Amino acid sequence: VLNVIPENGKALIAHFGKGFEPGEAAFEGLEVRREGDVPPVLCAAHAYVVCRVVNRVDAGDHVLVLGRVVAGELLHHGGPIVHVRKNGLRY
Repeated sequence: VLNVIPENGKALIAHFGKGFEPGEAAFEGLEVRREGDVPPVLCAAHAYVVCRVVNRVDAGDHVLVLGRVVAGELLHHGGPIVHVRKNGLRY
């Protein structure tokens, strides 16, 4: 699931931006919806997209995951948050 963070979602960015240790519960303390074998959907998300992984490609020190969209929903009106870095060399 790709959860699209809403315009007012800075707290969600801070929550997920801190990183998590393997096995640590990333969604603890957040309201989520779980349906069948679909990963958690954030109830506060602007929208979400359910994808099935079709490939993984090594890209330097990252792995690019390619997915086929199989479902999705707009949860709240408004828009997604947009984050723009001043340069592409830092996160």
